[in-house]
Amino acid sequence: MEEVLIEARSMKKHFPIRGGILKRQLGNVRAVDGIDLAIKRGQTVGLVGESGCGKTTAGRCMLNLIPPTEGHVFYRMPFDIRKRLSDLEEQLARIANNGGEGTSSEQIEQEIEEIESTYALDLKDTEDMRRLRQNMQIVFQDPFSSLNPRMLIRDIVGEPLLVHGVAKGEEMRERMIALLERVGLNPEHLYRYPHEFSGGQRQRIGIARALVLNPEFIVLDEPTSALDVSVQAQILNLLNDLQEEFNLTYLFISHDLSTIRYMCDFVNVMYLGKIVESASKNELFRKPMHPYTEALLSVIPVPDPDLKRDRIVLTGDIPSPANPPAGCRFHTRCRYREAICEEKDPPLEDKGGGHLVACHFR
Repeated sequence: MEEVLIEARSMKKHFPIRGGILKRQLGNVRAVDGIDLAIKRGQTVGLVGESGCGKTTAGRCMLNLIPPTEGHVFYRMPFDIRKRLSDLEEQLARIANNGGEGTSSEQIEQEIEEIESTYALDLKDTEDMRRLRQNMQIVFQDPFSSLNPRMLIRDIVGEPLLVHGVAKGEEMRERMIALLERVGLNPEHLYRYPHEFSGGQRQRIGIARALVLNPEFIVLDEPTSALDVSVQAQILNLLNDLQEEFNLTYLFISHDLSTIRYMCDFVNVMYLGKIVESASKNELFRKPMHPYTEALLSVIPVPDPDLKRDRIVLTGDIPSPANPPAGCRFHTRCRYREAICEEKDPPLEDKGGGHLVACHFR
């Protein structure tokens, strides 16, 4: 049984909308609105969708950089505890559906709270979370804005080592030099500033900073979208090599399905704060089932001028996450929509072989 390293359960992140003289809350932006996402050790799991669907917010919640509004992210939860938690949640749901209350539900809730307090990242105290930070890092989308322009590369890469008390002095310098060389940079680069590097070199610095504490889980937030195409391939190959060498687990966030296909073992398609399809890479690209995934895959460029394909053009704009449509969130742009789509939100269900889809007609 492969170990689930990190897992989001019913995770939501709503940002308040405030207005008026008293800055009263007028509503919420539902950036992430109830997703389940399990990542096994050693896997690269992709999170794909168009801009504004909540991918980056979900990634930052996975690291507890921003705490979820509801739900939890569990880290290193043993298999038997994970199964026990699922059983308890099912029991609680049955009691709620039957309208039952009382001692039994209180006991279940208490056991659930004990598990959450032990393994949920957002319930950790500051000191525990600081220690766990060594094991989980992030590589940001923009390699320039994520690096302090006033700091030397030596200080940028070495700061995590000092903060966590891992190394200092000559040991720290040797460790930084070895890591810079591993990502394709030179020792003399330690004494330069970020503006003296190209975009690809700055991203290599960001990767070195993420690796310096020997983490086991890294969120890659569109790490190549700001780079030239020729540099993108170099960075992707570097990330693959580093994953194998350091036994890393990745959450790879992107809007580029070609990149997702190259990098990922498992793919989750996100639309307006929810995951609408989830499957292994080969299964999803071979047989997309959700209408949104079909549309995304239909426009991937193919290097064959003679190949004729029917491109699915989505009409209209993505609805606002502050006021998502009732029922299925994709129905306003879906060519298969029926009356039920406007009334009932389809659950994410297994259609066979672990291929999960949220659609009434698939």
